[in-house]
Amino acid sequence: MERMLKHVESLNVEVIFDHIERLNFLKNPLF
Repeated sequence: MERMLKHVESLNVEVIFDHIERLNFLKNPLF
């Protein structure tokens, strides 16, 4: 059970960072 929770937590962190990167990209587009 703990392993599943840790796995889900790490996935959530990755998803959150992915969203943050996309938001930053939208705020500062490269063009």
